[in-house]
Amino acid sequence: MDILALGQNIEGTCCDYSSDGKGVVKYQGYIIFVTNLLLNEEAVIQIKYKRAGIYYGEIQQIIVFSSDRTKGICDICAACGGCCFGKLCYEKTLEYKENKLKRNFKLINEDLSKIHVQASDEPLFYRNKIVIQARTIQGKRMLGFFREGSHEIINLNTCSISQKPLNFLWLELKKLILASSISFFDDKTFKGTLRGLQIKYSSYSQELLLCLIVTKYQSSDPHLNALISEINKLRSSFHLAGLIINVNDLNNNLLLGSKDILLWGRDLLRQNLSTLKFNISNHSFFQVNTKVAEKLFFKAIELANLKSSDLVLDAFCGVGCLACLVAPFVQKVIGVEIVEDAIINAKDNARLNNLANTDFIVDDCTNYLEKQEASFDCIFVDPPRKGLDSKFITSLLANKAPKIIYISCDPATLVRDLKILQVSYEIKNIQGFDMFSYTSHVECVCELVLKDK
Repeated sequence: MDILALGQNIEGTCCDYSSDGKGVVKYQGYIIFVTNLLLNEEAVIQIKYKRAGIYYGEIQQIIVFSSDRTKGICDICAACGGCCFGKLCYEKTLEYKENKLKRNFKLINEDLSKIHVQASDEPLFYRNKIVIQARTIQGKRMLGFFREGSHEIINLNTCSISQKPLNFLWLELKKLILASSISFFDDKTFKGTLRGLQIKYSSYSQELLLCLIVTKYQSSDPHLNALISEINKLRSSFHLAGLIINVNDLNNNLLLGSKDILLWGRDLLRQNLSTLKFNISNHSFFQVNTKVAEKLFFKAIELANLKSSDLVLDAFCGVGCLACLVAPFVQKVIGVEIVEDAIINAKDNARLNNLANTDFIVDDCTNYLEKQEASFDCIFVDPPRKGLDSKFITSLLANKAPKIIYISCDPATLVRDLKILQVSYEIKNIQGFDMFSYTSHVECVCELVLKDK
């Protein structure tokens, strides 16, 4: 029988952090995860719910404050869940991320002294994309971010991790939208027009790409047309590259639908990494922190120690950023990605940069590697958070590339995969990067070298 009841208040002290940055409290043999509770802080905590044997609590009152607590990077960082360490001093967020890596690598008996996390030069205002939700809640139109773990909307004025031009445009759009008569989407009734908006910014061209997400589009809709007319007035003053209407008429949690309607301008932005240029469309995935991404990619290239005669594979290549950066150093680079739109963008980006020694293929990475008879000189892998599947790892081991560079966004799945790869490969270097400052996420680049038989 549970001692803890939902709604019950208890007093506890944070003794650790969870993998997603919540404070960990141990109380009478139970584990409680508490959002925004910092290490060594004592607080009154209300039990909110239980999931998979873990209780989740909410701070009611902090009794003992941490000396590492700050006033916070913004007014809503304690609520939106985007920046779980928004009230922790930056140096301590890096310490958390380094410890996160070390905890995982300890499981495979790796030398922890060589594990470090490179700080971001700009831990604030770094994201080049912002997504705003629009909802009708209890009859009231709301604009902002979702509260962590819910569809409740938190009012947003400024996001301190989004680049300033995004915030400037958002503040103006917020006034226009709330002054308009357009209806907002209601999750319960599935009625209403506006679901949200997405804004992308290019520091290279200093332009913004605006997308309004609606449940339906009719060119005769007077409320939507009135809003569009007001937005059109911002075109020159905010350097808008284009205005897109995206239609998402499905009752799901995805923001973007599959149909885009370009009202004016261009449907893409020109972004850059180092000396290369990339076209980024409304649906394209592109690293949201371009400055840290550039450092991460060049560290990966440095560790690969590439030669002009090398044949290289970039698995899970996305829109071809890494492959295009690798191309000038090698004879040929092949990028493989299962998402067709991403490969279309990758080919366009290679042409844009006159990189004739690239080849981009739409295929499942496991399926592609299984069919390869030639051995690659180096294989870059940059999988999604779930890591590599067992079949891909088997094919990777069979290919016997002299070097593998593994780029990971989840230390747990990275170490799980490395444990298998260690049968044939030695881990030479490990480097962490603070790609997403003030969050719990840490990026990592690992150099693996084939063992001598």
